[in-house]
Amino acid sequence: MEFLITIPSTIVLLLHMQPICRPAGVVAETQLSSADLGGLRIQLVADAGAALLVLLVAAVYKPRV
Repeated sequence: MEFLITIPSTIVLLLHMQPICRPAGVVAETQLSSADLGGLRIQLVADAGAALLVLLVAAVYKPRV
């Protein structure tokens, strides 16, 4: 069961790397105010929190056999 949780969560995290890399390149080249990055910060924290939750569930959840 852990395998069925870990593999899709890994794929989703890898897919989220693409949207993160593009803004990181833009931020590195330009000067933005902290207000411009507010939405991106919230998305990054939410994605990281969701990933942590999934990995914790995979580590703790043990199905009865």
